[in-house]
This record gives sequence, C-alpha cells and structure tokens, in this order.
Amino acid sequence: MTSTPAPISDEEFRALRATAREYSVVLLSPGPNRHMDGADAIIYSHGMRNVSLHRDGRLPVVCPSTDSSEFRGLGIFNCSVEETIELMETDPAIMAGVLHYEVHSVRSFPGSTLPG
Repeated sequence: MTSTPAPISDEEFRALRATAREYSVVLLSPGPNRHMDGADAIIYSHGMRNVSLHRDGRLPVVCPSTDSSEFRGLGIFNCSVEETIELMETDPAIMAGVLHYEVHSVRSFPGSTLPG
C-alpha cells in the first residue's frame, strides 16, 4: 500500500459525497465499576449483546480495543442518536457502571466495509 492515495476527480468526490448518510458512533471508556467483582462476566454479556446487534444490522461495525489505553472500543450504529442512546442505556456493562459511553452523530458511505 502506498502512502499517497489515488487521486479523485471533483465529479467522483461529489457523487460519492452525495451518497453519505447519518450513523451514530459510540466511544467506550472504563466506568467507575470497571474493577468490580463480576466485571468480566458483565463484559462477556456486553459482547454477546453487541454480536446480536451486529447480526440484526443495528451495529454493523464493532471494534473492541486491543491496547492498554483507557479507550475500550467503538461501535458504528445504523441508528439515530436517540435510538443508540436507548440501546446503550440497556447495555449490561453500562447499567453496571463497568463501561461509560458517549455517542456522536457521523456521516459515512452505505456499504463501507472493513478489509478482510
């Protein structure tokens, strides 16, 4: 892979930009109870729930953190900010205070995928 991206014309950029739509991004960080007894089981339940949301199309991108920073992960939701907040407020790790979240409205291109 080269460090310089392939050029794009104004016409191509405008056409692609016109296809962008709104999504919600959730950023996760440790909550006040991140070290409580049973936190690992709660995180497991959180992960299972995320896979269920992924499978039904509401959480197409799930990215748990793999480093040792305070950042715990992100998810891109195919939902409004309001619906995403409702989903997060019923997440077992949020309810238990093991994780904390923030939601942001973003735009992206439908059909975008991670390389694999």
